[in-house]
Amino acid sequence: RQRGWELKFASDRLRSDPEVVWAAVRSQGGAITSASPELSQDKKLVLAAIQDEADIWSSLEPPVRNDPDVVLEANRLIDPTSTQFASLHSTMPEPLRNVPAFQPKMLRQNAWAIEFVPDAVLADPKFAAEAAMAFPPLLDRPPLAARQEELFGARPELLQRYESVKD
Repeated sequence: RQRGWELKFASDRLRSDPEVVWAAVRSQGGAITSASPELSQDKKLVLAAIQDEADIWSSLEPPVRNDPDVVLEANRLIDPTSTQFASLHSTMPEPLRNVPAFQPKMLRQNAWAIEFVPDAVLADPKFAAEAAMAFPPLLDRPPLAARQEELFGARPELLQRYESVKD
């Protein structure tokens, strides 16, 4: 755990060696930021780094930062009260941010993500129902709280699910 940071002082050859970088990332997730450009974009390495040290999110570079699997893993692991969580959601690429099918995945992992869902996506009745089915307590939080009746009317099973977890 103590030696991963040393990768930043290694030669380009070592920073490009997958075995060396894997060892550094296993030791300290933040070492991914010192890997060669090619290895710092390796999805498996980045996911391992995030699992070790979720707060490296803001240090990652596109395109790996725009990968849906990487975004989901970071959403799952980053503390929702941290600035990193806000950074994750504010820097999410528009194609992911505005896809109603992607947002419920985020909410299933971390309900606090509702704070960052674009209004246009929240207005989509299908999204609202999916989000509420994934995590019924969302119906108690703005902006979905104002739409409870509409959502219950459109999806009676949602009311049952909501009431079963409310108590």
